Amino acid sequence: MADELTKAELYTEAQALEIEGRSTMGKDELAQAVEAARDADAAVDEAAAGFAAGRDKLDESNEPPAESPATPKARTTQGGTTVLTDSGE
Repeated sequence: MADELTKAELYTEAQALEIEGRSTMGKDELAQAVEAARDADAAVDEAAAGFAAGRDKLDESNEPPAESPATPKARTTQGGTTVLTDSGE
């Protein structure tokens, strides 16, 4: 895509991407530098998205379990020790 732009358009894009040395570059060099900078930005965006997705997944896994209805416990005493068991047992 950068190859389709004029040198002036490439230079403006290079300014926006803060490419150093752009004032001494020819059209082909500007096109390569702009493409490389765009690819680097895309890689950073992709890494940030992956980080955010991983963070969100981690956040979900750290949430406490949904409240479940309390299961009544039966108390029995065995040799002076109180033992709690599920009421179904």
